[in-house]
Amino acid sequence: MTSPAKPWSGLSRELGGRFAARGLPPAGFSLFRTDGREFGHLRMEGPGGARLTAAKTSATVERKPGERYAMLWEGTGVLSVEGPAGGFRVLGCGEAWEAKLRLLRNAASARGPGGWAQVEGDLAGLRYGARFEGECGLPVALFLLYRLSAARSRAFLLQTGG
Repeated sequence: MTSPAKPWSGLSRELGGRFAARGLPPAGFSLFRTDGREFGHLRMEGPGGARLTAAKTSATVERKPGERYAMLWEGTGVLSVEGPAGGFRVLGCGEAWEAKLRLLRNAASARGPGGWAQVEGDLAGLRYGARFEGECGLPVALFLLYRLSAARSRAFLLQTGG
C-alpha cells in the first residue's frame, strides 16, 4: 500500500532536489528552479512566521510560544519544530529530523531517517541555494530557509541597534 500523495510531492519532483532563493531577508524571497524559472515566493511576516506560495499551493510557518514553530501546508500540519537555533528538532512526515543553523557560515542543515535538507547563502544573505532529498525534504528545506534568514535578520538588527 502506498501512502497518499502530499501536497508538495509534485513540486518536489519538479524541482529535482534543488532550488534557489533571491531577495531581501526582512521582506522575503523569490524561489527559482535550477533553470532560472520562478516557481514561488516566501514572504516573511515579522517574528510571527512566513507565508509560502508555490505552484498553486500555499503554506505558512507560524511561531508558537517559546522556541517552537509549526508549518501548515494547505491548512494541514506538516512540520513542528522545537528548540533553539543552534540545534533543533523537526518533526514531520512521521519522522524526527535533527537540524542546526550555522549563522556565521549562513548555512542550515537537517537530517532524518528518510532524507536530508541543506540551505546555504551568500555573505549578505541575499541569495540562497537549497538541496533536499526524501519525502519531507522540500518542506524542511523551505523551513530552514525561513529560520536561517529570520535568525540572521534578527542578529543583524540587534547588532545595529535597530
